Amino acid sequence: MIRPFRAEDAEAVSAMMRALNAHEGYDPEAAPSPAALRETFLGPAARGRILLDGAEEPRGFVTLLPTYNTVK
Repeated sequence: MIRPFRAEDAEAVSAMMRALNAHEGYDPEAAPSPAALRETFLGPAARGRILLDGAEEPRGFVTLLPTYNTVK
């Protein structure tokens, strides 16, 4: 199932971004924090969306913002 990003998904998505950074040889701690993800994708100046694949727990994400990177 694909659904819109929700505030409660921020922890899991941040963890996925840290894992992706580590896998690609970047600093895992450079990934956005859960608070930064909530602000970016749900805040008043939201810039893009994340869609999640998973019913109970997120299993993946896709950004629809072409310049968004998991490394700060």
